[in-house]
Amino acid sequence: MRLVGADDPDAENAAGILEIDVLRRFPFGIDDLAGQAGLNRYNALAFVYLLSLRGERACFRLVTLGKVMQGRYSHEALRRVRGANGAGRLEEARVVYSQRPASRKPAA
Repeated sequence: MRLVGADDPDAENAAGILEIDVLRRFPFGIDDLAGQAGLNRYNALAFVYLLSLRGERACFRLVTLGKVMQGRYSHEALRRVRGANGAGRLEEARVVYSQRPASRKPAA
């Protein structure tokens, strides 16, 4: 038996993982992600939507900070956003994001 960290490449094969510092693995809120990628918030959200990062366990996690649930992004998410931006996919991301279905609000 050996201990592995959550960021260890062999972590997928571990029998169990106790993640103590989730903010170390998912350090970025959307504004932080945007800033690190050199984008504004809207463009960062457009890339998150285009790349489906919220559906990727390696990229996104909902974290409870005090009484608030907050979406947090990993370094892998930042790498993917930078890669897509560097590949010139910003306009594609903006178009796809602007045409997304409106979120449905529950009846009051």
